[in-house]
Amino acid sequence: WGVVGKGGTVAQDVLFYLFPCFRACPARRALPCAVTLPAQPELTPPQLRLRQLATVGLILGVFLNALEASVVSTAMPSVIRDLHGSALYALPFAVYMLFSTVSSPLWGRASDIVGRKRLYLAGLVVFTLASAWCGLSGSIGMLIAARVVQGLGAALMTPQTMAVITRTFPPQRRGAAMGLWGATAGVATLVGPLLG
Repeated sequence: WGVVGKGGTVAQDVLFYLFPCFRACPARRALPCAVTLPAQPELTPPQLRLRQLATVGLILGVFLNALEASVVSTAMPSVIRDLHGSALYALPFAVYMLFSTVSSPLWGRASDIVGRKRLYLAGLVVFTLASAWCGLSGSIGMLIAARVVQGLGAALMTPQTMAVITRTFPPQRRGAAMGLWGATAGVATLVGPLLG
């Protein structure tokens, strides 16, 4: 930060570096210097245990969702060959992405009404059952139908994850929780092709 170094704080130096027009501003000393976070009350052991269980549930869902994407992409050629559905090769991918993407905003809004925890757990159950259905599919049509349901389950889980992390963890601990979330998705992406 020695290049800029005129703002008095690191936050102001970054602001002045990114937006040079602020350097010439005479009121730059009036910019907020730092954000002070309110002190968080200490958690009781039962509250801490609930937070840990919530974190495990979130991480499990993120792991399953990310693992599914990498396993399916690796295993799909042999699955399609076994089900004699080479003409419909792209359809299991397409219906999953379509239903998970289109319905995500709807489930995000529904979570404001129904509750994030309920929708997340429902999504985890739907996603897991649909994954089992995919594995038991005996025809390409069953596989496509199972992938539709699986996409809906993924859409139920995805928008809730960050919202639950934000509500569960105080600002001082959110970075660690989101880092754990990202690391879990990365590990699942690496492990998936090996399992596929």
